[in-house]
Amino acid sequence: MIPAKTFHPLQHGSQHERYSVMKNPIGKSPLSSPITVNNTFNSFKSLQAGVLPEVQDPKASSQGSAITIIGLPNVLGNFQIDLMGEPLPEEPNPPLVLQYGVRLNGDKVTEDPVIVQNTWTAAHGWGEEERCPSAVLGNKKVDELSQCNQMVGKDGNVSMWASMTQKRFKPQGYFPFKQGYMSVMTLRAGEEGLHMTVDGKHTTSFAYRERLEPWLVSEVKIAGDFQLTSVLASGLPTSDDLENIVDLEALRSGPLSPQKPLDLFIGVFSSANNFKRRMAVRRTWMQYGAVRSGAVAVRFFVGLTQVVSAKYVMKTDDDSFIRVDEIIASLKLANVTHGLLYGLINSNDKPQHNRDSKWYISPEEWQEGSYPPWAHGPGYVVSQDIAEAVYKRYTGGHLRMFKLEDVATGIWIAEMRKEGMEISYRNEERVHIEGCKDRNLQQGKGSKCCGDDQ
Repeated sequence: MIPAKTFHPLQHGSQHERYSVMKNPIGKSPLSSPITVNNTFNSFKSLQAGVLPEVQDPKASSQGSAITIIGLPNVLGNFQIDLMGEPLPEEPNPPLVLQYGVRLNGDKVTEDPVIVQNTWTAAHGWGEEERCPSAVLGNKKVDELSQCNQMVGKDGNVSMWASMTQKRFKPQGYFPFKQGYMSVMTLRAGEEGLHMTVDGKHTTSFAYRERLEPWLVSEVKIAGDFQLTSVLASGLPTSDDLENIVDLEALRSGPLSPQKPLDLFIGVFSSANNFKRRMAVRRTWMQYGAVRSGAVAVRFFVGLTQVVSAKYVMKTDDDSFIRVDEIIASLKLANVTHGLLYGLINSNDKPQHNRDSKWYISPEEWQEGSYPPWAHGPGYVVSQDIAEAVYKRYTGGHLRMFKLEDVATGIWIAEMRKEGMEISYRNEERVHIEGCKDRNLQQGKGSKCCGDDQ
C-alpha cells in the first residue's frame, strides 16, 4: 500500500526563522563581454600595426565559450596559443591552462609537423605533453571527441583548406596547417576539455587538468611566426576587477574522490555567459566549511550532466544563495535517506495557460488539471535512490521531458510513486523564492531584504 502524501515543515529550535535558500540575494545586473587587444578596445588598430594580440579579460573561458583566430603561418611555421590564468599571490608567473603549439617543421622528437599541447604551473612546471599525431597507441575521448583526429598526419604537409582547393576530396591523412595558407581556428570550451576546430574540422581535444579549470583563464596570447588576420571571441564572460580576487586558490573546486563519500552533491544550473554569478557563488556560500572539507561538493552545469555518488543531491541556480549549514542540519533532522523530495513544496499547482506567461504550458503538453507535488527550482534536494532512478530512466530513453525543470522532477517522482516507491515530501518554508532585486539581504526574524518595510 502506498502511503498518503505527507508534508512536514522542518523546524528546529530558533533556527527555523532563518532562510536556507535565498533566490537572487544580490539582484540582477546585465553582463557584457569587453574584449581588448593589446590593452586597447580598437582591435583593428593593433592588427594594422602587425602586433600579435593579447585578448584580455575573458577570465574563465566557460563551457560554450569560444575564440576564433584567422591567419596564416609564415615561413618559419612555428606558433602557439597560450591560455593564461591569474598567478597566485606567491607565484610571480601565471599558469598556462593550455599551450597549443603548432610546429610545422617538427621538433626534437620528430621531423614531421606536429601539434603539441601542455600545461604549466610554477609549482609543478610542465605537465605531460600531448602530441598530434602521436606515436603512442590509443586515442582517449574528451567530451566524446578524440584527443587527436586520426586523419591528422604528414601527407605532404597539405592543409584541409589547400586539399579542398586542389579538389582532393578523397579521405586521407592531412595536417591542418601549412605555411602561407589561411587557417580558421576555433578553440571551444566543453565540459571535459578544450576542443580545437581548424577549417571546420575537429582536430584536437585537451582534457582539463586538475586545479587548472577553464574559468581561471584571464588572457589569451598568440605568439610565433603567424600572420594574424582576425580574432573573434564569443560567450566570454566579463571578469571581476583583479583587486577583488583575494585568494584564487580558495575559489578552486576540490576534486571528487570515489574513495571519499559525499553527504551532499549540489548541482548549480548556469549558462556560459554567467561568469560573474558563478564567481559570486564561489566567493560566498561555496566557502562554507562543509564544502571546503569535501563533505559537500558543488559543480556548475551548463546544459550538461555529471554522474556522482552522494547521499543527497541538490539542484539550485547560479543566482541563489544556499545556506549549506542549514540544509545539512535540516536533512539530518528529517532523517530520510530514501524517497525524499525536500524543498518548498507546491502541492496543488495548475498549469499556466496564459500564452504571455514565462511558465506557459499548452493543453497538449500537460492534459491533467494540476501538477503532482513539486519543489521550487531555486533549491531542492532528492535522496540518492531518486537521483539514480532519474539517471537510469534518462540513459534508457524512458525519461519524460518537460520544459519546466522543477515541475518535471515532481512528475518523475510521482511516476516512481505510482510504481511502488515510498515517497516522503518534506516541505521547507524557509526557501525564499521572491528575490531581493537590487537590495541586500539581511538576517533577522525570517528572510528579508534591506529596504523592506519593518
